Amino acid sequence: MTDLVPGCRLEAMARRKKRACKTKAAMRPRGPVTSEMEGETEDEELNERALRFCDAYVIDPNATKAAKVAGFSAKTAAQQGCRLLKKVQVQDRIRRLIRERRERTKMEGDEVLLGVANIARADILNYMTFGPGGLVLRQSSELTEMQARCIREVTETCDTAGNRKLGFKLHDSLKAYDMLMKHHKLYDEPQVNVNISWADIMSGAKDVEAHAASEADDEQEDGDGGE
Repeated sequence: MTDLVPGCRLEAMARRKKRACKTKAAMRPRGPVTSEMEGETEDEELNERALRFCDAYVIDPNATKAAKVAGFSAKTAAQQGCRLLKKVQVQDRIRRLIRERRERTKMEGDEVLLGVANIARADILNYMTFGPGGLVLRQSSELTEMQARCIREVTETCDTAGNRKLGFKLHDSLKAYDMLMKHHKLYDEPQVNVNISWADIMSGAKDVEAHAASEADDEQEDGDGGE
């Protein structure tokens, strides 16, 4: 038994020394942060990179891309983006930015349908005149607001000889009609069957003849009764 005592004492001393080292390490003041975490705190206020991350994430909800836009390196962007999304302050700001954008761009259903219908009804003659004398565009100041919204593109190019070339496009009216058809479920309307066989035609003709003969018999009976 006496041989085991010194060993037990040495083991106990080693455990106490190990605990003391851990305590000193925990109490030792930390040095300055030098990694990409620098400036990132859990305080209520978000720093500049976190704010840029929120703005970028609202535009494109991809954490890695938003982290790159915010200034993090490509090597750590995925990790930093995931970390930022876990912060309550970041989540709250992203929700607020999305809510504010919805308020700015809010559009009622009637307004949407009116705009699409306006594109579908757009008439090229409201924007230009053409004939033997050439093509002349109307002044933009003469267009109504709804007419201007139907314009997709207006271009003007000039070659080396000084010749001007104008380009003018309206939004696709057929696509607008397609959207309206789908909205009003006009594609679901029952279609008339035009694939009629010769047997169907003959059967229909017989039905017409039988009906006409029946009406003729009724008229004759009425005439006999009147006499």
